[in-house]
Amino acid sequence: MTMKRPLLFGCICLSVFIAVWTFCFDAPPFYSEIPVKDEEQIIVIGQLYQKEFRSYHGTKQTNLYLKSINIIYSGTGQVLKINPKYKIICEMNDAEDVPELGRTVRISGIWMLYEHATNPGQFDLADYYGSRYIVGKVADCVIESKGRRQWLLREELFQLREELQERLYQALPEKEASILAKMLLGVNSGLDEEVKALYQRNGIVHILSISGLHITMIGMGVYRMLRKCTCPLLPAAVIGAVFLLLYGAMTGFGISAVRAIGMYLIRMLGEIIGRSYDLLTAAGVLLAVMLVENPRLLYHCGFLLSFASVAAVGCLYPILPLQEVALKKGPVPPP
Repeated sequence: MTMKRPLLFGCICLSVFIAVWTFCFDAPPFYSEIPVKDEEQIIVIGQLYQKEFRSYHGTKQTNLYLKSINIIYSGTGQVLKINPKYKIICEMNDAEDVPELGRTVRISGIWMLYEHATNPGQFDLADYYGSRYIVGKVADCVIESKGRRQWLLREELFQLREELQERLYQALPEKEASILAKMLLGVNSGLDEEVKALYQRNGIVHILSISGLHITMIGMGVYRMLRKCTCPLLPAAVIGAVFLLLYGAMTGFGISAVRAIGMYLIRMLGEIIGRSYDLLTAAGVLLAVMLVENPRLLYHCGFLLSFASVAAVGCLYPILPLQEVALKKGPVPPP
């Protein structure tokens, strides 16, 4: 008897092995391995890979995400090299002269650790950021210097997202504009807490995330439009994939977006080489790849819910036609 989905089976075995290893040797709570005292004045040197603008109680704040970081003690000047996989967030109150993505920046500020939950049911900031290898933050930041190298394409996409967000706020009331900015552009700031709670209570908060719905509409829309215009298969698939990757880069490559884009690319690869597409196998491949890159995603609820929803669709969809036939036949007579 041959195995029906050998690739899926292999990916599940790899994922289970990573899960067992993570639960045994890298389970939360995640503590920072950086030997810096809390609320100590430090200097950080790192590469800016993400930035966002937020508003807290009417005060605008800019968050800079740095990777490949080194820490310099302000008093002694000692340089502390950090594990390359660790990242930090630098919080700035002044949003002027924000560096471009890709630049290496030198920032001074106060080192702070994220706090673990102290009450049952409380959101654990330390474990949430720890699942993304963000080990702490630097508050009251001041940019001392920045390098010349930058990611031109990523920065242009970020500026495009900011411009599209501004146009949404110009065309619509603030509440409606914030919802569309979250749904279409992945912008977290500005979303009304009451609206977010309403979506959560009704179980449809996933609509606000960049996920399979958006990727299918954009990627398959571009691909099928090109095919209808008599575009050959390979160029249509490549153009659709490039368009989708640019959209993912513009919205920040969230976990659900990475999963959906990866599954779309696998589907396009199947179209090119003439192989049929299997939803569960594609999801299994992405599951294994994402866990190899970051095993701590097992503790990220967005990651778990994203793949659980795909697994539910892949397992339940094949039996839905049988249920429809049974309903058309009417109720089963009693024995």
